[in-house]
Amino acid sequence: MDNQTAKKVPESEAKAIFQTMLMSDLHLEFDNVIPPEFSVVAPVLILAGDIGKPDVPSLQTVRILGTTLWTHVTRESASRIGRCLNDYSLISIRVETKDGKSTRKRRITVDDTNEWHTQQLVWLREEIEKARNNGEHVVIITHHAPCRHDTCSTEDEESDLMDAFVNDHDTDCVDPVRLWVYGHTHWSTDLIMNSTRIVSNQCGYAHENCGFRPNMKITLYDDRPIDVIDSVHCDS
Repeated sequence: MDNQTAKKVPESEAKAIFQTMLMSDLHLEFDNVIPPEFSVVAPVLILAGDIGKPDVPSLQTVRILGTTLWTHVTRESASRIGRCLNDYSLISIRVETKDGKSTRKRRITVDDTNEWHTQQLVWLREEIEKARNNGEHVVIITHHAPCRHDTCSTEDEESDLMDAFVNDHDTDCVDPVRLWVYGHTHWSTDLIMNSTRIVSNQCGYAHENCGFRPNMKITLYDDRPIDVIDSVHCDS
């Protein structure tokens, strides 16, 4: 992991090309959850999943890519994850019956989410390559974490259940991917992987302290490192 950043350009000379706030895991589906109060400190708010209740927008020279990025669950972990995670007991899909004349509803399986992971990763890499060819910066929004290290608590990092929360895509954290934001792990973080800034701002459940920052603002510059600050105003 490379924690070095590029040489700073003086703020007075730097031109901001993208600014965003970031939140995830607000879990407004629960009746006892009160939405957090926050100030508008940037023109864009990224909500990286598990909010309550998808396209590739482009802002100037910034391509924004969003997908759930389900994880690839290993065969060794599949049985336990299928039993223990609510996703596999609460999420259903419709599939064709054997005669092909109708559909039926069934719960999702680890095989389903592994297939979705493959499809979403292929799409993501294709879009990154398009951005590279067009000379665009890339901002990625996923619900599941892009890499394992430092994207969840130290205790959780060694758990085999983490295969359902974090990916192992360190090699995708390279130019032109400037910023990758995620949620799901209930662990807020701000780190640099290779040449990519990885940030998460998670509220979590009422009993958790996830390091949530309600006024987080992320600014992407063309010629200097990304700023991640707490702010009380919006520049535009």
